[in-house]
Amino acid sequence: MKSDSIVDSRLWIRLDLDASLKANSFFHTSPGHRAHLASQLLLYDNLVILTKDFGVVPILISWMGLSAFRDALETGSLGFVRPKSLLGYAGNGNGISGFEISDTSKKPFTWYSAAVFGPLEDAPDLQLKHQCPFLTRSEREKLVTLVIKRTKALDWNNELFMKQIVHESYTDIMEDPALSQFVSAHEPKGTQSAQLARLSGVAPNQFRVLNLEQVRDGVDLVLRVAEINLEIMMAHLYGQADLGTSAGAEILLKKKLARAGAPSQLIDQFQSLLELENIPDIGLVVAAGDISLPEIWKLRITMF
Repeated sequence: MKSDSIVDSRLWIRLDLDASLKANSFFHTSPGHRAHLASQLLLYDNLVILTKDFGVVPILISWMGLSAFRDALETGSLGFVRPKSLLGYAGNGNGISGFEISDTSKKPFTWYSAAVFGPLEDAPDLQLKHQCPFLTRSEREKLVTLVIKRTKALDWNNELFMKQIVHESYTDIMEDPALSQFVSAHEPKGTQSAQLARLSGVAPNQFRVLNLEQVRDGVDLVLRVAEINLEIMMAHLYGQADLGTSAGAEILLKKKLARAGAPSQLIDQFQSLLELENIPDIGLVVAAGDISLPEIWKLRITMF
């Protein structure tokens, strides 16, 4: 039975150590992301979006219009999940790690860095103040209160992180010939067996985050697999919701089912769900600009 809620990783704006404004801008200008939002608004009562800096909030206002966005918050149709930390890969055998950054008096945060790494309650206000200057202070404060009310901050202990993210990601790679061969192919010539927590390209005193544009080497692959496992863990911690995985995650999920001992019939059924065809897709007309998100919201109101 389908849940009436979904934690949707395809609307998660992934951030690296570059200015978050860049990633948010790319997301904002993508017709595909706007189209996906439209489809999910018509499929689910409650759409939950993963976010660290709440940069998606001004984007949703731009796409939906202020009135529809406020209405979606007030009715609980939109919600947010804020993860505890971002993912990176640390040298000296540390491998997959969660990280936070603090500012100092000599190097204070920019406003957009404060939105990423500062307190949850500050992030929506910073985004609205700088990205939606047309809002009055009163309007902004009311929106911030609504956003925070509809946000669940997810925390996890080190034991859970090590089991569900670190160990699970290394297992996913080691037990998949294609993934393990990709990692080995990007290690120095003559490497017999790649140590996933000690891959080349990251010095003992260095730290890397996932490249947002492509998987370039073994470290990027490890981080991409870890990111998918983080999506799964956060949806599980959120509770009582479907999981909308990011592109490519379905391949990893099939491998997990097989490793867990799922019968081939169940895996075939899972595959058939991924390959459903001839289903009307409202997102196509939204992406083409033939119908707007405010119109989608009006349609949703008549449906629910």
